[in-house]
Amino acid sequence: MADNVNRLLIVEPDTAVVELVGKVAKEAGYAVASATSAATFVQLLDSFQPSLVIMDPNLPDTDGVGLLTALATRASTANVLLLGSVDERVYAAAQELRASRGLATPETLEKPLAAAELATKLSGLLHRSAELDVNDLRRGIASGEFVPYYQPKVSLVEGTWVVDGVEALARWQHPSCGLVMPTRFIPLAERTGLIADLTSTMLNAALRQVRAWQDQGLHLTCADVEHPPFRDGTFDYVTCGLFFHHLTDAQIIAALKSFDRLATRGIVVNDLVRSRRAFFWTWLFTKPFHPILHHDGPLSIRRSLRPAEMQDLANAAGLGWLNVQRHFGHRMTLAGQKRSRNGS
Repeated sequence: MADNVNRLLIVEPDTAVVELVGKVAKEAGYAVASATSAATFVQLLDSFQPSLVIMDPNLPDTDGVGLLTALATRASTANVLLLGSVDERVYAAAQELRASRGLATPETLEKPLAAAELATKLSGLLHRSAELDVNDLRRGIASGEFVPYYQPKVSLVEGTWVVDGVEALARWQHPSCGLVMPTRFIPLAERTGLIADLTSTMLNAALRQVRAWQDQGLHLTCADVEHPPFRDGTFDYVTCGLFFHHLTDAQIIAALKSFDRLATRGIVVNDLVRSRRAFFWTWLFTKPFHPILHHDGPLSIRRSLRPAEMQDLANAAGLGWLNVQRHFGHRMTLAGQKRSRNGS
């Protein structure tokens, strides 16, 4: 059973339903376990580690919110099917846990269950292969399986941490592989020419989110850094934080040139420093936290620049007046003040 990557956990008090689902699932190729209480469910999450959970959201000792929360707090990437009627409170909790903890978006199956429909659903959720191909990627983009996860950006202003932006991180909620990280699909998208479609999908999702935030009174502008919707010289200063480690060298040079056109007085860029020590400490400190954070933190260090490399890119952009300074916490700042017209 441990060798089978397709592991179904049935959470259901009705033994007849458990027997039906278990029989169909075993025929489809799943290893099966079942729970009739919250305590058994939590125990099996740790020991059985299901790839799929089929649950009745109305157990005698807990409800769907409690079950979904248990999944999310254990960083489970299992797909979830909810049986029977589901109230809005459970759906709202599922959406919140998807955004904050990376929980898979639940689907539903109506009772009474039909064996043929159940077999079709279970077959579609099998982990048939760990390999992703171009057809899978194209289907995922068209089906809306790629979703942005928003990581807040904060700055220390007068002794207080202030959220001054967010970073949209692409995640693939794959129907059979669970949550797929960008290290698996970004290279495939770049090799197959689908990176533009994926970028457009993420940008459209981010724009919809920006509109939702604007409706709530939070005003942000979403734009292409190389083609900003502002005239040259619109701002005194242009600043960005923890952005350049997501770009190629050519994109960094283009971004710096864009910053130079927009700013009349200066530029300030803050980013991570690449070093073995930074990688080790980031890997160690993020280990107890959510797998997404433990994945993204060290990866960001690997993609970042050394101070000399950052300075070389500034020089290549024709901005030799920018200088790099290294700071505590494996950070560095590329900054400079433009000379005024009188030369001061």
